Amino acid sequence: MSSIRFLIICVTFCALFVPYLCLVSSWGEFCNFTAECDDHRLICTPDHENITRCTCDRFHEWQGHRNGCVQMYDAPTILNMTMTSIDNKGELEKNTVLVFTGQKIAGFFVMTVALLCPFAVIIHCFHMRRKDRALKREVKEIKERVDKKKRDSSTRRSQQAYVSLA
Repeated sequence: MSSIRFLIICVTFCALFVPYLCLVSSWGEFCNFTAECDDHRLICTPDHENITRCTCDRFHEWQGHRNGCVQMYDAPTILNMTMTSIDNKGELEKNTVLVFTGQKIAGFFVMTVALLCPFAVIIHCFHMRRKDRALKREVKEIKERVDKKKRDSSTRRSQQAYVSLA
C-alpha cells in the first residue's frame, strides 16, 4: 500500500515539475530565453503577435524539420544584414572626440608631472642647502660664544688664582 502511495507521489511530482525543470524548445515552439532553444543556431525572438518562439538567427534560415537551420552562403544578403541602415557617424565622431580628449588630458597631466617634479626637487635641494648653510653659521656662532665663555671663565679663574697667590 505504501509503495503505491510513493509511486503516485513520484508520478505526480514528475508530471507537475519536470516540464518546468527541463524545458527544451525546438524551432517554432514557445520559449522565454535563448538558452531554452535546443540548437545553438536558434534564438528566442518575438513573432508578429509578440509571442516569443525559437527561430533561426540572422545568419541561418529554416529549411524544414529534416534540415533545420542551415547557414546562408549568399554574401550580399549577409552583408546587407550586417550593415546598419541608420547613419550614426555623428554619434561615433562625438564618442571618438571624447575618447581622444580623455587621452589628451591624461597625456598633458603626465607631461606636466614629468616636467614639474624635477624642478620641484631642484628647488627643494637649493632651499635645503641654504637652510643647512644658515644652520652651520648658527652652530659656528654658538660654538664661538661657548669657546669665548670658556676662555673668559678660565682667564678669570687664573686671574683669581693669581690674585689669591699674591
